[in-house]
Amino acid sequence: MKFYAPMPRFVVGSDHHDLIRRLFRRSAPPGTQRIDLITTTKLRVSIVDCGKASSPIESEADTIIHVLWQLDESAATITIGGDTWPIAPGDTAAIPTGDEWYLSPNQLMIQIVRRSHELALPVAPHHGMESFTGHNRGTTYDLPTQLSIQRWKLTEPLTVESAQDQILIGLFNDLALQHHSEVELMPQGEVRVVRGDGPITLVPNGLSYALIIRT
Repeated sequence: MKFYAPMPRFVVGSDHHDLIRRLFRRSAPPGTQRIDLITTTKLRVSIVDCGKASSPIESEADTIIHVLWQLDESAATITIGGDTWPIAPGDTAAIPTGDEWYLSPNQLMIQIVRRSHELALPVAPHHGMESFTGHNRGTTYDLPTQLSIQRWKLTEPLTVESAQDQILIGLFNDLALQHHSEVELMPQGEVRVVRGDGPITLVPNGLSYALIIRT
């Protein structure tokens, strides 16, 4: 087994607070507004700074939005198909193919576009269901199976099965990834693809956050 590190694509924009470089990936070029962390024929995973004045977007495929940070949490919203909901860091929402949507300004989000058509209606933003493995806190979200994601707050090693391909995103602080065949460091803001071949162990650097996308 190998931990595969996809080549990211950096997109520079204007009229934003440089949130990606300040809060997510310090090595990103100044002015980066979006990083396509991984792009395949089936999905695209990006980190996006929606900027100071966001515009409506038509969803090209079933889309998951996971919010990481907001400049003004009290006024933050997401609008999908004309309906508006408040949204907070840690919340996840889902948008069906063809629906128009946008976030209020100055939010940092993970955007997952999966080339499927499973969603008939939007999934309103929600904070998920929490569970604990030791002192590690996992959050799962009310999404269709093929759109599932899980967020982990890690304070001690966590072993996860890898019977299917998974994408790991380091949201905060570095993580060591251990497999019986190799060990790899995943710095904050980077991605690793894990192809199923036995369990892997995520080892945090004190406190770390990670997002797991199962493909």
